[in-house]
Amino acid sequence: MQITYLGHAGFCVEVPSATIIMDPWLSPTGAFDSAWFQFPCNHHLAELVRHKLEDRSKARYVYISHEHKDHFDIEFLNSLVARDFTFILPSFRRPALRELLASYQSNSSVVCHDGQTVPIGDGYITLSRAPPVWDIIN
Repeated sequence: MQITYLGHAGFCVEVPSATIIMDPWLSPTGAFDSAWFQFPCNHHLAELVRHKLEDRSKARYVYISHEHKDHFDIEFLNSLVARDFTFILPSFRRPALRELLASYQSNSSVVCHDGQTVPIGDGYITLSRAPPVWDIIN
């Protein structure tokens, strides 16, 4: 397994048969009307992520944790030419992220519930939410 840090909350995780890009925030314009920006600057990694998502020798996934613009970078996602990857999205009560991606022309989307395991290539990913602080204290 190879893990590459993409800045902020972004990672590229590669196993022999699959690549998962997590929360790629790579647009040079930053987020929230450019009030937020990546530090250190990570725009140079956009080309690496594009290359990984174009590698058809592996299954490709993009995991978006939530709809905040520093995790869900629609500008970067819209810049992708190859869109034959699968989105992995958490199952939130609020459908905002799923609705925002409904018209995006990717391969498909997998909506995961808390604790659900999703097969990816020769491995799997399990999404788990951390318990609220008050559950830890009591």
